[in-house]
Amino acid sequence: MTNHRMRDELDTALGGLIFSPSMQERVRARCGAEPPPRRVPLRLTRRAAVVLAVCAALAATALAVGPTLWGIIQGDLGAKTPYATEVPALCEDQGIRLEVRSALFDNKIAQLYFSLQDLTGDRLDGDTQLCFGLENQQEEGNDEMPWNSSSVRQLSYESESHTALFVLTLNGWSTKNRLPLQFSGDWILSGYRTSRDYVMAREDGLSAVPLPSAAADNGTTVLLPEPARVAAWEAMDPDTRPVFPITAVGFASDGKLHVRARISLEGVIWSDIKARVYASEEAGCGVYYGDDENVTQTVVEDGIDYRFDSYGPSDLNRLMQISVEGDYSVHSAPVEGVWAVNIPFEAIPSRDIVIPGELRLTTWVKGETIRADRISLSPLSMTLYCSDLQRDNWVKMPNYQALSVSVYLSDGTAVAPVYVAGNTPWAAWEFSEPIDVDSVTSITIEDQTIPVP
Repeated sequence: MTNHRMRDELDTALGGLIFSPSMQERVRARCGAEPPPRRVPLRLTRRAAVVLAVCAALAATALAVGPTLWGIIQGDLGAKTPYATEVPALCEDQGIRLEVRSALFDNKIAQLYFSLQDLTGDRLDGDTQLCFGLENQQEEGNDEMPWNSSSVRQLSYESESHTALFVLTLNGWSTKNRLPLQFSGDWILSGYRTSRDYVMAREDGLSAVPLPSAAADNGTTVLLPEPARVAAWEAMDPDTRPVFPITAVGFASDGKLHVRARISLEGVIWSDIKARVYASEEAGCGVYYGDDENVTQTVVEDGIDYRFDSYGPSDLNRLMQISVEGDYSVHSAPVEGVWAVNIPFEAIPSRDIVIPGELRLTTWVKGETIRADRISLSPLSMTLYCSDLQRDNWVKMPNYQALSVSVYLSDGTAVAPVYVAGNTPWAAWEFSEPIDVDSVTSITIEDQTIPVP
């Protein structure tokens, strides 16, 4: 009976073209072997080699049909693969399963690989967007931001199993915080597309002189299309031109700022299109968006006319940019739900090196410097921490990207890491291949060498 269930599970997995790490673990368990450790080892032990040999034929079959999710993750991680950990976390809502597959927490860069699978239909595709949130409770005494920025990139979509794979990257991740990270989403949109067209008020010669206008069916004043703008759009490459182009922009006969956009929703399942004004509070000072409450939309023959009641000819010198921006889908409407999982935190071990003496680094301002205090080294990256960042009422802006950095190993090899991220008090560089931290003898930043005991 056990063998039948096992075969059914494997047939199901292979039919979906996914021989996942969790499935491999179940196969190992049924073969009488112990599950592998959570961290993928650098080298296969004899026990692991025997266990993997049992599953080799099945894994090879799955790979012959198509790459597994884990294979795609490995391809994205590259040389960092041995330092990733499997994260057993999943949840389901609205017939869509969110499953965390793997995570990597380095000094200042964290990567989280997760999949979305539609269990009931075909609401995902190769252009799927997830509106997500992140929460991380601060530990007492930790005043570092948990992260500075985040981004999500889709890696693949497998149509037969309706599974999309993503990687979430956190820049500026704080390894001081050992509490779990909560990852959540509240809507999913496939077939995602975006369009943006804009006019620069000064550069494009926006004038206070009223443009040709007319009355719409409801009596509202609207702009008429400007033939030159229409002709310019029609001459553009259809594959790259804005989908919702501006066909007229300026002041109408009613004395208000208008922007008219051609909007065709043929083939569009869902859309969210807005017109915005970027303006200064006074000429040349600050930038802000026009309030949606002060925008009146009127349907016209070829799209929509947007009237901005807050702006008249007297505001011309404040205007900077007028845009029409739209998110839309050609596949489905957003799926709203609640998907939330907790991600345990397991940092890659690193070594802290206090910089002796006074190591000063220049900033964008000539003659201005900051102090380099310490370096954190992991097999994958180097993070530099600095201080003396305040000058009068200003925060100094280090030019980390311009720094020349070399790491020297005991065999005489010089490794040049690549800058990947930074904020005012820190910057991070990654190695193209993992290094042995214990073999580092010195680090050179610009022309200053730091010995590593």
